[in-house]
Amino acid sequence: YYKNSINYGYDFNVGKVIELSSGKYVWFLGCGEAVKKGAIELLLKKIKLYKASLFILNYDIYEEDVDRIVNKKVYQYGIDVASNDTKKNLPRYSVSLSANVVNRRKWIESQKDLIEKDWIHVERILSMQSKEDFFLVVLNDLYFTLNREYDGWWTKNDSYNLILQHINILQNSEILGVKKNVSKVLLRNITYLPLLHSVLIARRRGINCSKELIMKYLKVKRPIFVLFVIIPTLCIHKSLLLIPEILMHLSIKARRIIKYIITLFLVFKK
Repeated sequence: YYKNSINYGYDFNVGKVIELSSGKYVWFLGCGEAVKKGAIELLLKKIKLYKASLFILNYDIYEEDVDRIVNKKVYQYGIDVASNDTKKNLPRYSVSLSANVVNRRKWIESQKDLIEKDWIHVERILSMQSKEDFFLVVLNDLYFTLNREYDGWWTKNDSYNLILQHINILQNSEILGVKKNVSKVLLRNITYLPLLHSVLIARRRGINCSKELIMKYLKVKRPIFVLFVIIPTLCIHKSLLLIPEILMHLSIKARRIIKYIITLFLVFKK
């Protein structure tokens, strides 16, 4: 047990966990998450089996405001997926801190100056992947329940700024040693829909289109998406926000179906 004398913030706390730990691996388990029965024993077996640089744990999501599980399984591969090939279309990290289990030594060896604050886990894990011996495993079993609080950061008026920071990291990830084609895949797969979601939340909470906000979005290197999805969502009347919201949910479902088909094909081929 360790307690800071004052609140130093997110990045400091994550770094402190690495500093204070002595094991080969570190599981960044956030407050409020509920560990599944037998998860630790199962994880130890997987660590011994794969000896990976990074384990991405599968989890379900509980939402406080509706009092139920809203996502029964985040990663829909059906099997453990292992790869050291960054060209493969796999998640290279989890935005949820609690889903990342890292090799402590490789994390320390990959430390570089941060591009943004409050995203240390993403930047360090991306830096780890520039090493030739990096090996990633996405685990199929459920290890914990992520608790999405009623008043979490995504409900705040400036939530879009955090998503923009995430996008900025990936757009500049060559500084961290990430290849350009890898960062493009990551941008497409895990940032643009969350950006749209954050804009929808902001609009529903009273944030309207402004010159400053538009300029922030225009710096995102995806002009088609920004011009034809984000900017209209910022400018349309609140009564029409249901349209981009429906399109967003349809897009998420379509992507899940495509991933499921690809997984079935890979299993069949194997």
